[in-house]
Amino acid sequence: MIDETLSHRLCDGIKEGCINLQSINLTNNNLGPQGIYALTGAIYYCPGLTKLSIAHNFIRDEGCQTMCEYLSLKSCPLLELDMADNFITEQSARYLLGMLDYYELSDYMQDEDILRNGSLTLLDLSRNDICTMKRDLRLAEQRRGFKLRILSENLR
Repeated sequence: MIDETLSHRLCDGIKEGCINLQSINLTNNNLGPQGIYALTGAIYYCPGLTKLSIAHNFIRDEGCQTMCEYLSLKSCPLLELDMADNFITEQSARYLLGMLDYYELSDYMQDEDILRNGSLTLLDLSRNDICTMKRDLRLAEQRRGFKLRILSENLR
């Protein structure tokens, strides 16, 4: 199991040899916001990375927002992202939907503050604390012309 301490060593290794890396599965570890920060810094150097699973960790809102910053990069190659069961709340889910160029901006978010992503085709947000946003998730798929599928099973 990889925790916050070991994640930094893992990320250093990813940076060194990730030129042909296409998929990373870090499901069921103890990654928190700091681990996600280190991971996004490492996968920046992985131009072929199309699938990332960070499900069943503890990334919370802070880690979700860090992932959004990575997703907004023009060089982000990710097509599939699994963030299921990470204690993400509605605040970060709104930011994530805004980054996917859907969510109507609230008073505290300005349009220039919202980063954009056009590459994702699959996003798993199942088992997060966003049960009141199920309709918004479906609208996000529709707005993207159903080129993005958002999984949202068993929301809390």
